[in-house]
Amino acid sequence: MSPSFAGPDSGSALVLTSSDAQLPAWFETVAAEAWNAALEYTNGTPLSVGQQRMVVEVPATYEAFKTAMGVSDDGLRSQAALTWVTTTPVTDNWVEVSAPRVVVNPLWSDALQPQDREAALLVLTHEAVHVATGVRPSAEGRLWVAEGVAEYVALTVDAPALAASEQLVASLCSAELRLPSDEDFRTSELAYDLSALLVKLALETDDYTTLKLWWDGAGTPQVTLAPLFTAWCES
Repeated sequence: MSPSFAGPDSGSALVLTSSDAQLPAWFETVAAEAWNAALEYTNGTPLSVGQQRMVVEVPATYEAFKTAMGVSDDGLRSQAALTWVTTTPVTDNWVEVSAPRVVVNPLWSDALQPQDREAALLVLTHEAVHVATGVRPSAEGRLWVAEGVAEYVALTVDAPALAASEQLVASLCSAELRLPSDEDFRTSELAYDLSALLVKLALETDDYTTLKLWWDGAGTPQVTLAPLFTAWCES
């Protein structure tokens, strides 16, 4: 990997690439914009871990990407990027955990065209939020909070994508929608759209403190989401 710095503050986003990587000229700037957007929404909240830099790795090949992710099958072929930590066993009692980093699938990045800049910003902002929140594990059944925060912040940087996401959810208002299960995120893109809207509605009436309660599975949230969603559908 050969490093290059991105963004107005050269320390904010570090893109590590192989010498033969085929990244668009704007990729590094978009990485910095994504990180700044993530910090804008998470700094000073109970979700922030205070990380000052986002590291983005772009492996040379898809095989190298799979190796970095520790998988041998092709289950990640359609993934654009993932936020990852590496754990290294130190003793029988504890492991060393690396800082979160974004690992990009070269099958996605190699195919990026000039017109894909906004789509890339959305992808990288989603992952940047995971970095900014330290890839904190969510309680069982609460993955919707972690993914909803990441998707909501990402959608705020792309107004057309936000409108399309909310239009998709609105088209399903006549159905009986429920909070997405953890499994839903492996089988349905709608889970991300619905979670982003639920996070937006929660933040309009409260703050990240309540979302953290949901995230950690502790306490009873003060925001009741079902009535909020019903009211949104009726508006």
